Amino acid sequence: MLSSVRGFSTRERALLAELTELGRVPFPAVTAGSHLGVPEPAAEDLLERLTDVSLLEMAGVDETGLPQYRFHEMVLVSARSPAGARC
Repeated sequence: MLSSVRGFSTRERALLAELTELGRVPFPAVTAGSHLGVPEPAAEDLLERLTDVSLLEMAGVDETGLPQYRFHEMVLVSARSPAGARC
């Protein structure tokens, strides 16, 4: 996981750590934005960046057509470990 976040800013790393609190349940950008306290477009940008480096995966779309994202299990395990907390 460390190599995947090397190019991330300190703020992006902090947002990633906060976002892992959502767990393995699929979520849309609006939920991510609400959880992180950022506007939905900023959340969408972060989710796309996390997807690009394979820390998130697309989990389909909801009934309204919004993309759903979820974390890979190993990302959650890594984020909860002492080494993951330092990334």
